[in-house]
Amino acid sequence: MTDHFSKNMEPTITVEFAVRFAAALSAWWLVLLVPVVAALCVLVYRRQSRSIDRRHAWGLTALRVFILVSVVVLAFRPSLVRRNIDTYKGRLLLVLDDSASMGVKDPELPEGEATTIARTALDSYAGREAPLAEMRRQLLVAERELIRFDRYGRGADRTLDAFWSEADRVQARVGEQLGAIVERATDLAGGSGDVAGLQDVADLCGTLQAFLEPLFTGNNHPAPEFGAELRLTLSELADRLAAIQERSELAAAFAGDAAVKGAIETVRGSPRLDLAYAWLAKHRDALLEGADDLSVYLQPLSLSDPVRLEEIGNASPSISKVETDLSGRLLHWIEEEHAFPLAGIVLISDGRNLGDTPVARVTQAAGLRSVPIHCAAIGGSEEPPDVAVRELYYPPFAVAGAEIGVLTRLKTVLPKPGKVKLELMNAEQVVVTNMTIEIAEQTAVTRRPVFTSDKEGLQRLTIRAGEIAGEVVPGANNSRDVMVRVRQDPVRVLFLDWKPRWQSRFVLNILNRLDYLDVNSIIGIVQPDGKPKRGVGKGSW
Repeated sequence: MTDHFSKNMEPTITVEFAVRFAAALSAWWLVLLVPVVAALCVLVYRRQSRSIDRRHAWGLTALRVFILVSVVVLAFRPSLVRRNIDTYKGRLLLVLDDSASMGVKDPELPEGEATTIARTALDSYAGREAPLAEMRRQLLVAERELIRFDRYGRGADRTLDAFWSEADRVQARVGEQLGAIVERATDLAGGSGDVAGLQDVADLCGTLQAFLEPLFTGNNHPAPEFGAELRLTLSELADRLAAIQERSELAAAFAGDAAVKGAIETVRGSPRLDLAYAWLAKHRDALLEGADDLSVYLQPLSLSDPVRLEEIGNASPSISKVETDLSGRLLHWIEEEHAFPLAGIVLISDGRNLGDTPVARVTQAAGLRSVPIHCAAIGGSEEPPDVAVRELYYPPFAVAGAEIGVLTRLKTVLPKPGKVKLELMNAEQVVVTNMTIEIAEQTAVTRRPVFTSDKEGLQRLTIRAGEIAGEVVPGANNSRDVMVRVRQDPVRVLFLDWKPRWQSRFVLNILNRLDYLDVNSIIGIVQPDGKPKRGVGKGSW
């Protein structure tokens, strides 16, 4: 266990006391022996104490009964056992991707998504009434109550009053929340709101209340598929409320509402990491309430030690310089030996993974250890505006005086059709060739700039693509370097094979196309006796 966990994760200690008997006979014999011995003691000593004062007689008799009963109990060799029970709570890791791609902004994020993020993460509408958002919040509270009771009811005994008391409490609370949603939706439908959508919400709430009856009645818990249907119905209702709220805010934005427009621009201009962290900070209490039997930790991807969720501050973490290795880090935490069991992982990321660990290996390890992994996607569904040098293909050698070509693949995500300049520079950063590329709607283009070098030796070449207005990663990914060794003469290659075959022809076809190679080939045919046939005829050496 690391020092961090020894300071921040202490097991819950429960102390219990128990009495054990080490005699050969069962301790149940004491149930019979103790009253018999006590009765005989009273009978014998009361007869012997008739001449003694009544109070003294009863006192002596009680003392003798106590001594004899103690002797009987001690004969069964009792011992008092103290048990210290250490309970190690499960850990829930909220893995927050803090790599460079999470520092990217999404200026082309759809307005509907931007308004939702502004309301749920940034408090951009502080002091402004949002009835539909409040209704959705009430629904999510009811959802947590129902899911918790569904889990409780699967193992509870329905013959006990404790179950029915809990059932009545949850049913009343959920009914009250759903009733408030129906009432509010009906009131809004009578105004200038989305009448059809709000009426659908009211009707769906009524259907949900009828659907919940088997959860709170009957002698048996509903079938296992009931829980999945319940979650599906609640998600559909929450999505409808969110959609109505989104349509309302978009209408306000189109009408010139400055608050909504400002909120959209704030979200579009904020890095992905800041938005994700702001949402976590705002919903921290709800997350902790929903996992009250777990220890919840925020685990930045680049750090080895997590932080308790209740202890996180308001400032967003800084962008890491470490390359994104989602699969490798997840596998490390899943396979890590730890006193506190890993109950689950929630990955909050834009999905960019540069690790070498196969995702299938992570899935297999998580399945073997029963560790569920949930993913929360960050960022827009469309790539933000950016020009980047994605891949370069170039020869390891070149010949002085001959053309050198560098096959270049560019990412070209432009907000509107335009032009991108592509330059090839030498080691002195002097542009030796350039071209202008017309970009319409294509998100990737391939070009092959060429130049001729008269110098020999190892040379560095730079491919640079021009920047565009509004680029989310300006400069950092617009250029890449390559190293090419320039020779006076081509590299000489001798290709040998023992007989002609299609593989030989394929290899020679490729090698002969490389202008920096001087290829010679020898193809021999070995006779059945293992000796080459010598001579001047065809098929001979």
